[in-house]
Amino acid sequence: MDKELLLKYIAGKASQKEKEDVATWIDADAANLKEFISLRKSYDAFIWQDTDAFSKKTKKTISLHPVTQRILRIAAVFVVAFGLSYAMIQVLQKEDIEMQTVYVPAGQRTLVTLADGTTVWVNGKSTLTFPNCFSSRTRKVELDGEAYFDVRKDPEKQFIVSTAHQSAIKVLGTKFNVKAYKEADEVITTLVEGKVNFEFNNASQQPQYIVMAPGQECYQPVIDLFGKDVIKNDKTIDRKRVSDVVFEQPDFLSCLNGIIHPAVKRYILKSLEEQKKEGRKLCVVEAALFLEEHYQEFCDEVWYIHTDEEIRIQRLMKNRGYTREKSLGIIGNQASEDYFRAHTDFVVENNGNVEKTWKQIDEGVRRNETL
Repeated sequence: MDKELLLKYIAGKASQKEKEDVATWIDADAANLKEFISLRKSYDAFIWQDTDAFSKKTKKTISLHPVTQRILRIAAVFVVAFGLSYAMIQVLQKEDIEMQTVYVPAGQRTLVTLADGTTVWVNGKSTLTFPNCFSSRTRKVELDGEAYFDVRKDPEKQFIVSTAHQSAIKVLGTKFNVKAYKEADEVITTLVEGKVNFEFNNASQQPQYIVMAPGQECYQPVIDLFGKDVIKNDKTIDRKRVSDVVFEQPDFLSCLNGIIHPAVKRYILKSLEEQKKEGRKLCVVEAALFLEEHYQEFCDEVWYIHTDEEIRIQRLMKNRGYTREKSLGIIGNQASEDYFRAHTDFVVENNGNVEKTWKQIDEGVRRNETL
């Protein structure tokens, strides 16, 4: 490997493609790793020759543990030794939070202690990204690869492991292993102690889309209704195309609802039964036709998340790329605000920022606990 490229990589000036090339080269042979470490040490020695000058230029530093004195802050990649294991750390500055990325080469294993005391054993060919401090509400890290988590218990802060598969493992305090390599088609979670909640963040993993996937019960009926033009090259249904047809020809909407929503309801009921068997005390059900499909018959409470019409329009246009006309059409097909409020136990006003919305949700949860 060209030394100029390695130095460029170490100094944090390499492109994404160059970073990937260097990581592949390091993983390919133990001798490559040894050469990289040697060069890294030489670079570090050069950097630290003038410590006084360096300290004057640098006011912020980094740490893998809050107790460790924060002594270095460079937007670069450097090597930290843990016994015989080595990890490459990349620091990204964002406002007051420093995001740290640990990459562990093949054949190595590295122990990382997070700011809350949670310990993580990161396996070979794995990347863990985490902040130097957690927010007031959640503790979130990102994983590409395999790692064992021993999460420090904190009832006030949920711990979330986000993966490249658009999934999230959520816990408060437990021990578990996650195997989620980006190139693999699956995410494997092995529970050692406590409980974990596995969720998909990707819209394609929501019930209304799962039942439309190839081989599922709604796949062929939807194709029969809309024609083969809605089939994409990967054999999945083009949801945008379906949405456009429904918008242009409203008569298709009732037919589509008749196919999708009964199947979604059956899927949700089955999922709830599975959650009950596992001893889960609280489950949240979200459905497009919640009242119309009578979900309230098997739910203890009905919550209404309300947003003023103009704000809803602006969010649809910004987040989904809809036109104003299409946004108004979607809203027009929904039940009235008065209807929702008349059949609701608790209302959350979602016109402000996220913090205000979360505060109301917290109040609703506490209210439910006292009922």
